[in-house]
Amino acid sequence: MRLAAIAMVIMAASAGPSAAREPVRLHAAGSLRAALNDVIKAFGAETRIEVAATSVPLPEELAVGATGSP
Repeated sequence: MRLAAIAMVIMAASAGPSAAREPVRLHAAGSLRAALNDVIKAFGAETRIEVAATSVPLPEELAVGATGSP
């Protein structure tokens, strides 16, 4: 259910005339990286729209020194 919601957000964000030129930018918690990689691949294969994902540390991860990654 959560992955379906994420996929719908990606699709909504990609709507519009600039969608073909620029990648959709997605910022998500690092803990979602594995699941989102699968969703991003499936979305790209179906729509030919590139998604640039960045993992963002959660507040509790920041407290112990996490920095996130592009």
